[in-house]
Amino acid sequence: MKKSTSKKKSWIIVISMIIFAAGIYVFTSDSKGKLTNNETSQPMRKAESVDMENIPGTWKKAETFEEVNQFFEDKIPGLSLARKEGLTTLPQQSAVLPKRNGRMQINEVWHSGQTIHLFYSLDLSALMDGENSPVYNLPTLEAVHIDKTEDTTEETFQTHSNHIYSKEIILFENRLYGVIQTPGITENWDYQQTMLDKDYDQTIPTSLDLRIDGSTIRSEAMPIRYFHDKEAHSVQTYTSEDVYSNNGLVIEPLEVELKVNVSRIKMKIKGEGVTFNETIEAHLETKDGREIPIARIYNEKEDQVYEGWFQPVKEVPEDISLVIDSVHLREDRPYSFNVDLTQFETFTNASDIMDKKVGEAHETDIMLNRIDLHNSEHMSLQLNYNPHEYEQKEKLIGAPFNAYNYSQEHEIKGVSIESNDGLTAKGELYGHDNRSDINFHAKKFKNSSTLKVTVNKMVFSRDLNQRFELN
Repeated sequence: MKKSTSKKKSWIIVISMIIFAAGIYVFTSDSKGKLTNNETSQPMRKAESVDMENIPGTWKKAETFEEVNQFFEDKIPGLSLARKEGLTTLPQQSAVLPKRNGRMQINEVWHSGQTIHLFYSLDLSALMDGENSPVYNLPTLEAVHIDKTEDTTEETFQTHSNHIYSKEIILFENRLYGVIQTPGITENWDYQQTMLDKDYDQTIPTSLDLRIDGSTIRSEAMPIRYFHDKEAHSVQTYTSEDVYSNNGLVIEPLEVELKVNVSRIKMKIKGEGVTFNETIEAHLETKDGREIPIARIYNEKEDQVYEGWFQPVKEVPEDISLVIDSVHLREDRPYSFNVDLTQFETFTNASDIMDKKVGEAHETDIMLNRIDLHNSEHMSLQLNYNPHEYEQKEKLIGAPFNAYNYSQEHEIKGVSIESNDGLTAKGELYGHDNRSDINFHAKKFKNSSTLKVTVNKMVFSRDLNQRFELN
């Protein structure tokens, strides 16, 4: 990493989830560089007992370490698999809180490549000012402080004063357990949360800032190991020899990669007369019938080759298939309808609810359901799309055009507006399956009587229910 003397501050997202791996862990390294854990049933030390009537917080309470483990594995996608693959470190480092009768501890760290998860615990006794004294205000976790080393800059990640009373905090034997997320480490601390594309293994002194009774208290620095194994985060890769080709549409799955932090799918999609609108509805299906949903968003990596991401699996299945339920396609086929402005007595705040058919395509009625005028500045139109049959194979939908491709060369102007007196404007279309909303600046149309609204392209859904065997 680059050496730097600068000190920067950044904001992080704090997830008030509680996480602690029960017991003491001893770390070794196997031939592939993965960590292996040896678990015992005993914690490192026993927290001091407190009278819960003196503490105002109400937290979910665990009866066993297994309940604590299950609690945070349910909250954090990929954590269960990360542990099985030996990708977390368990420093079990505790630190004194100055002038408080208790300690904080960092129990576990998972560096996923994009995000670092710091799992901590806090003794309840540290909240009390003296033996069994009442606690009137719960503390806030204010920051994570990373000390400067030869290879890293000094960093303080603010936490927006996260109160330790979240429903996602769990209590076990006089201790609270939580997790903080910081950006991943690349060449420098990465505030854009891009994926770390190489291995990382450094031990860096780390402390936590708490605000208790109006004062900020920084824990003693704890030597924390930040470990990322890029190769080990990829647990299984599948390919397919199957190709779908029908009605001008060709789909060829290239690769499905199951990863601990986030899974990836890559496929080639092309069409004649239609364009892939970068959205599919699909899932992976295991031999025993379990379904793993796949995100509907796809980014074009190269010509007609798209890549999508979806949540990690809890365990790696032996046999798996890819099922594409439907695909969203786009065609250069505009449709238009008129909006009567004379219905508004004054060109200010106004609404009109209706159920007016303004078009039809792909056996789907296009209905204008609502017109809203906001302070004479903006106008919004609500369209609904009603298919003629419930289970028809193709239907018009309200999805935007290239909604997930942000490059300027792919920008598509969604909606054109022209008034009876020759004024024009551009509009934006947002939506989902059976509804879309059109928004545009309307002030210039104050003296117009009619607007012609043209949606420049159509997006429709085509059901496939196509299965691809993965090898």
